[in-house]
Amino acid sequence: MKITIVGSGAIGGLAGAWMHIAGEDVLFVDKWVEHVNAMNQKGLKITGVRGEKLLTVKAATPDQIDEPLELLIIATKSQHTEEAVQGVQKYITPTTTVVSLQNGFNVYRIARNVPNGTRQVIGSVPDYGGALVDPGYLEINNVAPLHIGEMDGRITDRLRKLRKLFSNFTETILSDNIVGEIWGKQVYGSLVVMTSLINAPIVEVLSVERNCMMAGALVKESIKVARAAGIDLKPLKGFFDPKIYSPETPKETKEFLKFIEKVVLPHWKYRKPLHLVKQASGMWWDIVYRKRKSETRWILGDVVEEAKRLGVPVPANERLVNMVYEIEEGKRTMGPHNLDELEAYMQTVGCVLPT
Repeated sequence: MKITIVGSGAIGGLAGAWMHIAGEDVLFVDKWVEHVNAMNQKGLKITGVRGEKLLTVKAATPDQIDEPLELLIIATKSQHTEEAVQGVQKYITPTTTVVSLQNGFNVYRIARNVPNGTRQVIGSVPDYGGALVDPGYLEINNVAPLHIGEMDGRITDRLRKLRKLFSNFTETILSDNIVGEIWGKQVYGSLVVMTSLINAPIVEVLSVERNCMMAGALVKESIKVARAAGIDLKPLKGFFDPKIYSPETPKETKEFLKFIEKVVLPHWKYRKPLHLVKQASGMWWDIVYRKRKSETRWILGDVVEEAKRLGVPVPANERLVNMVYEIEEGKRTMGPHNLDELEAYMQTVGCVLPT
């Protein structure tokens, strides 16, 4: 099977690298010419939690594709999804399997640009993390499961084949409710986006109880949107459980804080001792390291837009995303003052956990 990965950064590039190591025919596609040239000329360098590797791979820019696609994996940042699909659209046939290896609601953006809509696209929730550090250089931050699923919940033969491919890199779980899992990571995005208001690793932000309480209240507010949309939210091992993030009593709030301490914080604490380049979220990485706009608009921003469509008030999350937009536009600086300002606003709109 010929595998074409469009968006050969952290998520797509790492999955593709281990497919390549397993002997699969993988083409790494990216619009960043310097990245493509570095992979072709010097190889693909990988560092991080699995040690260091240098792989001889095949790479190309989208305009260099010239044949029908068999397996197409879209792994771009959310904001580049439609451009990425349209760049190779004429080579997507009705029999092409298309995988959205992304955060966000990008399955639907892809579906609008392929012959058979959502029936042709596989959704996913990649829990593993990494970074595109420099051209031809990827870093693995953590290895965690990948969830994949048909949008209608069926467990199909093509899904089983994909599990075998992705299992070369990480544990791959077949989901009969990938929509609920995608939404789960979206609403959890409230916590992640909040940490990008300050230039610090997530573990430092969430080591302060006040910040955990804010994060929990923001996620709880986001969960209301999923409920209103009729979504059956599913827990995601290691960081999200809709019941825990919806405390209704002081006792349940204490259980939430224990969950952050015992489950979420350990997920992030490994980074500093390993001297990884990427120490915080993907939003932080884009703003601070890559000097560009983050996926906030297409992660939590999409939840806020869906809330407006459904008539569900989410004032705290709306204020949060607007603060991040201001940081991206150079109208606001990162820092603790943002958390102070957001907390004060959340108090006025009643977005707090019971104590």
